[in-house]
Amino acid sequence: MKGGLVKGLGAALCAALAWSCGPRQPAQSGPVVLATVAGAAVTDQNFASAAEKLGTGSGETQTLDDWRRQLQLLIDRQLLLFEGRQQGLDNAPQVLQALETWERGKQIELLMKKQLGGRLAWDDAQLAEFFASRGADREIRLSRLVLRDRKLALAVLQRARKGEKFERLVAEQGKGGDGQTYSGELGWFNPLVVADPRLTSLFDQEVGAVELIESEGAYFLLTLTDKRQVSLQDRRQLAEQALTQKRQADADLAYLEFLIGKYEVRLDTAALQQLQAPAPLPAIRLVRSKLGDWSIGDYQRALKALPQPEAGPPAVVAMLSLQVTRTYIVDQLLAREVQEQGLEAPLREAHERLHEQKIIEALWERQGLRQVPVSEEELEVFYQAHKAGYPPPPPTQAGLAEWQGRVRRDLQEEKAAPLFESYLASLRQRHAGQIHVDEEGFQAFVARRRQAAPSQN
Repeated sequence: MKGGLVKGLGAALCAALAWSCGPRQPAQSGPVVLATVAGAAVTDQNFASAAEKLGTGSGETQTLDDWRRQLQLLIDRQLLLFEGRQQGLDNAPQVLQALETWERGKQIELLMKKQLGGRLAWDDAQLAEFFASRGADREIRLSRLVLRDRKLALAVLQRARKGEKFERLVAEQGKGGDGQTYSGELGWFNPLVVADPRLTSLFDQEVGAVELIESEGAYFLLTLTDKRQVSLQDRRQLAEQALTQKRQADADLAYLEFLIGKYEVRLDTAALQQLQAPAPLPAIRLVRSKLGDWSIGDYQRALKALPQPEAGPPAVVAMLSLQVTRTYIVDQLLAREVQEQGLEAPLREAHERLHEQKIIEALWERQGLRQVPVSEEELEVFYQAHKAGYPPPPPTQAGLAEWQGRVRRDLQEEKAAPLFESYLASLRQRHAGQIHVDEEGFQAFVARRRQAAPSQN
């Protein structure tokens, strides 16, 4: 789930999701069952794992009621899983698709870490070099005027470049009441978060410069309103994230090359050209490797199972070649490599945890988010109250839509939290007969934890 979830949800759902993502506690002397929910056990090891994940500590200063509340969170989690499975959400399309997408990514992550782990690591000197090479010590502040008419946008751009004040042009075009014009301050931008080359050129310009960017039928007039210098210390977290992403992307390509060499993967150029035809023949060999031939029909089948970019199939042969190669590797090689490298067990355990998390998320979506409408007025009030917690709106139509969707989602989560807490209370009543707590065993467990606490200090 997204970051806004934590501030919007109640304790029970946050705990359920936190535990779902957390690592399993290794068995020591065998688990002690504290409670069961519809036959599913809640053990002392589950309790310790959740306490560690939620930061509740060893609990030596907690009352028995505090311990009971923590146990209730774990019982609630099992209730949500039970109800979600009762509603068939364990096999819901969005759950299964999320698991498939995750598994492909996790397979690549584990394999790359084992094969190319050294390429993913970096030290402070490399971070400083990366920060300097990207010019990340310079930041610019942007303001925008967005128009729907190209001729008008070009006319306004010409006037701005002749020296007319941007604020005056914005005021002249209005505030967007007709749905054709809107404007606003975008805030500060760092080169580490700007990928569009049309924007990167602004970092070398002077305050007052104006550029026009076209995106999805909208025309963005951007003016540079201020500049400033920042240090690596100021933007360390941002730099670390950007360098980590770059190292991962580089390692991804390196691992792709490694697999191509290991399995002697070769593409048939004539078959690639056939792919661009209206009705390519499925029996034609598209890929040959040490594992045998892979046809156009095999590619079409495998491609249907993969999420496709909104832009559609690549038009350039080089990009099509990369897409075919990646699809072949995902379809034919990843599972084989996972088995060969002995990574099946950790992948299976992580898959199980994520499946449980996705069931709870789907239930939250159905019983929480869908129950709360959001008006534009509420959205504006919410954004103004939480503005400091959001990055500036992106200066492109697609980016802006995604950004607005995030704000809307956060508001829905905040509104839905109390409704979901009420829903959870109803589940406790409805399934009361499915819940059994070993009171004697629970109190003995608490006593052992309290006795062990001083030795942990």
